[in-house]
Amino acid sequence: MAIKFSISIFLLLLLGCESEDITNDIPIDDTSVLGEWLLKETYISSGGATEWQDVNQGFRYIFNNDGS
Repeated sequence: MAIKFSISIFLLLLLGCESEDITNDIPIDDTSVLGEWLLKETYISSGGATEWQDVNQGFRYIFNNDGS
């Protein structure tokens, strides 16, 4: 009896799910953060208080108008 109940619940959950189409086509508006950004500081905690620390050779991030 418990096995039939478990299988019934599993099938209901399985049939109740539907797939969603996930796309990476997220529109970017004109007020976004487009352009080139350079990491200069980072917020780090070495186990104690968290503080801002300078970054010597930070990564460069580029946000294009096409979403890349």
